[in-house]
Amino acid sequence: MVTRPQLNHRLPRGGNRCDFCGGAPVLHLYGCTTFLFMDAKIFDKQMRGWWAACLECSALITGDLWGPLTDRVMVEVAKRPGISRPELELLRKSLVRLHKGFENHRLSMVLTVVLGHAAPLEKTALHLRSV
Repeated sequence: MVTRPQLNHRLPRGGNRCDFCGGAPVLHLYGCTTFLFMDAKIFDKQMRGWWAACLECSALITGDLWGPLTDRVMVEVAKRPGISRPELELLRKSLVRLHKGFENHRLSMVLTVVLGHAAPLEKTALHLRSV
């Protein structure tokens, strides 16, 4: 049995943060059906959900630029102290698989997040568009 090292350097999720690079603010929410990643469902209790993306990551997603998207995420992860080269290499491989899963399960629905000046998240207006 092959054991995998644990990846303890994951980017934060939730709030007004990009699910890809961890940046802010979120510009788009991408609809996606659930899929298996590392033996677990991406959306635990539902068949679909939303992935948040900032302006820069949205541009890469819209352009189907998955390699540059992974590179962008890795730049942010590499800034964290205490991550070894083997952990970075493992994380890159995992991100490639994760991004491929997102690409294959992404829905045509995209929500644009419109934030007022210093507006709290619960006052965020969402506009639905199809791509």
